[in-house]
Parts: sequence; C-alpha cells; structure tokens
Amino acid sequence: MLEQGRLLAALIRDSHLSIEQSTFDTLSDFVVIMAMNDFIASEGHRNLPAAQGIFLVVCLDRLATLIG
Repeated sequence: MLEQGRLLAALIRDSHLSIEQSTFDTLSDFVVIMAMNDFIASEGHRNLPAAQGIFLVVCLDRLATLIG
C-alpha cells in the first residue's frame, strides 16, 4: 500500500493543474502530497500496518476532496 500511495502522490503532483484552483487550495494539495511522501519515507511506522493504511486513506480522501 505504501508503494501505491507513493506512486499516486507522484502522479497527482506531476499532472495536477492549479490554474482552476485558488492558491490556498493548491497549497493544500501539495501539503497533503508532501505529508504522504514524508510518511512513506519514514521508518517509524514500518511495524504498524494499520497506521499506514489509516494515514494513507485519510490523505487520499483529503486529496479527493480538494481536487474533486
């Protein structure tokens, strides 16, 4: 799930057009993407698979709300 989250964050980051969004919404999108990338790169949650899933689902839900 972590690898899919990393790939999805990169896809959204690289294909996201901010022209139709306010500056605040665009910044919010990239803050969520940055949080996902930092979480995935961290070693502290490796033995907590439930925490991994919960964090990534919350981040993806937030991105869907912001972009959609």
